[in-house]
Amino acid sequence: MSSLIAKQSANLDTSKQVADEIDECEATDIDEEGKSDNKEDKECMHNVPEQDREEMEEIISTFDGLENQYNLVEKIGEGTFSSVYKAEDLKYYDYINDWDIDSKARTKQPESETSNDRTEIGTMKREAKYVAIKKIYATSSPMRILNELEILYLLRGMDTIAPLITALRNEDQVLLVLPYYQHTDFRQFYSTFSYKDISVYFRCLFEALAACESLQIMHRDIKPSNFLFNVERKHGVLVDFGLAERCSRPLPNSCPCASRDSAEVARESYKDYEPALGYVKNDTRPSKRANRAGTRGFRAPEVLLKCPAQNTIIDVWSAGVILLSFLTKRFPMFNSKDDVDALMEIACIFGKNEMRQVAALHGCTFETNVNTLTEKRVNFRKLILWASCGSASIYKEKLMHKPSFEESLCLDFLERCLELDCNKRITACEAMAHDFMYLDDPTHQFSFQRETSFEKPETDSPMENDSTEMTQHFSRILKDEENEPSTQDMSVLKRKRPSVDNT
Repeated sequence: MSSLIAKQSANLDTSKQVADEIDECEATDIDEEGKSDNKEDKECMHNVPEQDREEMEEIISTFDGLENQYNLVEKIGEGTFSSVYKAEDLKYYDYINDWDIDSKARTKQPESETSNDRTEIGTMKREAKYVAIKKIYATSSPMRILNELEILYLLRGMDTIAPLITALRNEDQVLLVLPYYQHTDFRQFYSTFSYKDISVYFRCLFEALAACESLQIMHRDIKPSNFLFNVERKHGVLVDFGLAERCSRPLPNSCPCASRDSAEVARESYKDYEPALGYVKNDTRPSKRANRAGTRGFRAPEVLLKCPAQNTIIDVWSAGVILLSFLTKRFPMFNSKDDVDALMEIACIFGKNEMRQVAALHGCTFETNVNTLTEKRVNFRKLILWASCGSASIYKEKLMHKPSFEESLCLDFLERCLELDCNKRITACEAMAHDFMYLDDPTHQFSFQRETSFEKPETDSPMENDSTEMTQHFSRILKDEENEPSTQDMSVLKRKRPSVDNT
């Protein structure tokens, strides 16, 4: 017999730690709730694929009485640790549903409109209401499930964070009932959004991140498919806290970045480092363990470098990667297969010099023999123009003009989010005070002053003034997708991989 967990106690033990199972887990790139549905909802299960129908029938048979509460409609997503189903809430009108955003919006309407709605309800069929039922696989540890429940409870009451409606358990089977949000697929709008639209998107996202930050909660899996944005309503909701965890106080000497003095020493120590080929034979140093949970392409540098002192700032980096996709009109921006390749992708933008600094900050060393990488970083504006213009002539023309005020604001915000040094990166609460968040607000008083590096116009021939090394670097990392690399080039790239030494 299934038992219903309608509410959790307010005195939940927030000091419990997630089991070691989370330490080495990785999120899948398959969206858990990333499938938008703009067509008419299917009311009959005979239109559902055979395998999905069998899964839904199994859920109904496992949880007694579930069919009286919810009518499962279709499977809308699947991830590493769970599957998500759309279901009609048959008992919606029997309860006070303060989690329903649409219901809250109706309560703000004028009295004349709400009175008309009440009259229509009495004479017309009530509108079907839907929820998302998340089935957590039995292979997940009980501590992981408890952790997600506790975090959802702590984050209740936020319009930009999906709340927990209820939870069901039968032996080792657990269902979480969450609101179902109509949203637009990220791939349908990311390349067409204006600066003001991007501002609205990130204001909603950082409202959620600021709430998490205030409670010292790391989401750990910030990506477009976990932030459900409705373009028409201009509102987004952060979902999927399956990998989330609370920040713990770092142990003494756990990582140089955890101490201000140690961090300053580490930033300078990389200059005296002399690279050596190969690895230490019979290395007696203890292995470095840290939580690396997340989705490839969105992990912060400190996660890739296995920093044990991670905090909520890792989510800001992930948000910065999303912003970079908006600006370059390329998604995904990073698509590495492993952590070493991920560090190489970041090095293509930030250069070997800054990568050595951030590696030293986390007690590691970074060295690579890939000769196409430059020592210095790539200017973000040049990178964005090169990636989004489509031709060298358009790139030259745009580069000769000063960036607009909106573009300058956006570039400044991008720089602050994609800061390699986690101690210098902007926090979610600080981001909410940034002028970029209010580009759509005509009453906002802007205090931003454009950087001279953004305003400085290029000379007559920007491409000629760029060094040959920089031009070749751009061409290599932003090669036209239609021109496939030769077999010889691929073999060279496979041989020359970066070396990351954990010390």
